[in-house]
Amino acid sequence: MTRNFPNLPYLGPRPLLLLLLCALPLACRSSGDFRARTLPDPVPTHQESGRAWFFVEIQSLSRHEVRLGAAGPVLVPGGRLVVEADLAAGDEAIHLDLQEVATGRHTHITVPVRTIQGTALADLDYPIPDLGGHEVRITAGFHAPNHRRPGRRLALDLVPVLPEGRSALGTEIRVPFRALVVAFTEEEPDLPGFVPNEVLLRDEQGRIWRYAHFQQGSIPLRIDRWIDQGALLGRIGLSGKTTGPHLHIELLTPPDR
Repeated sequence: MTRNFPNLPYLGPRPLLLLLLCALPLACRSSGDFRARTLPDPVPTHQESGRAWFFVEIQSLSRHEVRLGAAGPVLVPGGRLVVEADLAAGDEAIHLDLQEVATGRHTHITVPVRTIQGTALADLDYPIPDLGGHEVRITAGFHAPNHRRPGRRLALDLVPVLPEGRSALGTEIRVPFRALVVAFTEEEPDLPGFVPNEVLLRDEQGRIWRYAHFQQGSIPLRIDRWIDQGALLGRIGLSGKTTGPHLHIELLTPPDR
C-alpha cells in the first residue's frame, strides 16, 4: 500500500534496512535535529518520463519521536529511516515534513536531488560494463516501470550507441570489476518473452549483480571461477522479456552499512 505525503510523491510506508550503495558520494541536508540524503547520488532518470526513483535516508539527532508526514513511518530518537521516493521531471529537490509525535511540532527539510540521464554516465557510481568499446546509453533507469518491483529496483537497461540502422545484437559485454561467477544460463533462444539468459556475479565486496538478456550460447564462463575486470561475459541478445536487444543490470544485494 502506498501513502502520499505533502510535497513528496511516492514515499513507501515501511522503514527499509539501509543496505543501499553506501559507498556513494551523497548529497546531505540538515535541519539541526535531522539529516537527510538521497541514495544513490546522482540518480539515473527514466529516459521517456524524466522521472527519478531513489531512496531517502533520514537520520535523527533529536531526543523526540517523529513521524514522516501525517501518517507515515515513525523515526525513533537517534534512529535512522530509509524510505522510497521519486522526483518528477523538472524538479530539483524533495521536501520532507517531520512531525514530533508528542507535540505535533513540524520540521521541514529540503533535500536536493542530483539526476543523470542518457549517455551522461561519467558521474554515476554504478559499475557500467564495456559494451563493445562504444558509448553506453541508459534506456531505462531506476524509475522505469519494469524496475519498480522488489529485486528490480536498483536496475538499469543499457544499450551501446551505434550508427543509425545498426543493431546492438551480438555486442560484446565485458565485466567492469573482478568477480566470482555464481551462476549463469545460456540455453534460452533469442526470442522475446522467453526466460532470459543471464549471469550472476559476486564482486569483491560480496555484492551480487545480475546481468540479463544474453545471446544464446555466448557466455564463456565457468561457475565458481573468478574473472578479472574486462573479461568477456557474453553478447547482447534477445532472450527474456525485452522489446529489443539491450543489457539489463541490477544490484541484488547491496552491502550493509
